[in-house]
Amino acid sequence: MANESTANLADKAEEAVELKRRIHQLEQEITSHKFDQHEAQQAALAESNAEMTQLRKTIQALRDEMDAVHFDKQQAVQAAVAAAHAEIHQLQETVQKLRMVLDDAQHEKQQAVQQALTASRAETEQLRATVQALRNQLDQTAKQPH
Repeated sequence: MANESTANLADKAEEAVELKRRIHQLEQEITSHKFDQHEAQQAALAESNAEMTQLRKTIQALRDEMDAVHFDKQQAVQAAVAAAHAEIHQLQETVQKLRMVLDDAQHEKQQAVQQALTASRAETEQLRATVQALRNQLDQTAKQPH
């Protein structure tokens, strides 16, 4: 029985050594797994941070582009307004000049009508005088003996 106990003890000692080796191996695997997990988390975090940085840059670029488009649009509107004001001013000047030309033409027309009326009245008076003179002459001729 002593041999059996010693053998049993040797088996138990060997089993204990095997269990210790297995525990050590599992601890190393756990440590390795934790390390791998930590590295994976760090890589995912770095990737996430890089993506966020890229998204922030994209957002800023889009904001800058939007500001530039807004600025260009404002400039185009201001240029269009300035051009419209200039055209309005030019048209107002043209209207004023055309009014003056029209006023001058109306004045000339009134003068021409006035001159025509004056000439017509003068001619009418002259014709009346001629008619009166002819009547007087006719009356004198009629009163004279033949």
